[in-house]
Amino acid sequence: FEEKIKTGKALLKNNEFALAALEFKEAIKLKEKSPLGHYYVGQALHFQKSIPEATGEYRKGLQINPLHYKCLLGEFDSHFEQNEYKAAYDVAKRIASHFPISPKRMGNIFISLVFSHHFEDITSYYQMYRELDFRPTELTKIFGAALLTAGKFNIKRGEVSKANECFAMGVSVVGPEDNYLETVIRELLKAKAPEMAKSYLSLFRAAEVGRKTYSQMSFLIDLQTIGDRDQIIERGRKLVAKGFADRDAYRLLVHYLTDLKRVVLAEDIAEKAVRDFPDLREEVYTLIVNKKN
Repeated sequence: FEEKIKTGKALLKNNEFALAALEFKEAIKLKEKSPLGHYYVGQALHFQKSIPEATGEYRKGLQINPLHYKCLLGEFDSHFEQNEYKAAYDVAKRIASHFPISPKRMGNIFISLVFSHHFEDITSYYQMYRELDFRPTELTKIFGAALLTAGKFNIKRGEVSKANECFAMGVSVVGPEDNYLETVIRELLKAKAPEMAKSYLSLFRAAEVGRKTYSQMSFLIDLQTIGDRDQIIERGRKLVAKGFADRDAYRLLVHYLTDLKRVVLAEDIAEKAVRDFPDLREEVYTLIVNKKN
């Protein structure tokens, strides 16, 4: 058995996959209850791009030993390469429960989790990620994106606390990146959770305070937290004057002004909004016309 496996592995290295498969099949005849033989047959088929057949061999090995590490990895990789993310993640859960995971496969597990919509599991991988001796940049990006996606998913379900847990972990993983913090704040404001959003505003680097993105987020949070109307209007006017107002800031400021029946000022802001974002014309002027009528 060992000699057949050794010969087959040498053939694999020489890219003689069909011959390697024959050697591994001979090995199985010599030791029928060894999942390792099925793993190597699967590998030979895998290299020949016969992925479904390879998966079948990995599963034969797992019938002998349901926790055979190499067969589990082989089946996971097969499903992942075929974009069969639900099946891949089902295997990944078994691997993660019993074995350490390399950074590369951990990234693929996160991708499988997201595409199979198992967002409820994402936080359970956080400690596993933190315990890695080496965390490649690409893995950090993938995990950060997965946590952000999971947070958005929970926002849509109305589970804001769970969303915030994912967002907090995401910021811990990727660091205080402006774009990441901005996305988190916008999502929490959509969910009417301004106090949660405010906690992320404080994470911006000192050099970013007072700059465009920070100022936009600060204003949007103020709209949901500050009751002093004059203060809000003044903050909004300064944002526009600095050229910092984005589409949401313009839209919400015009809404705010028209609700207060400050139509003249709303018209002035609307004019600037349409100049910067022509697609806002219909929305902002419809608001103003309705208030006039």
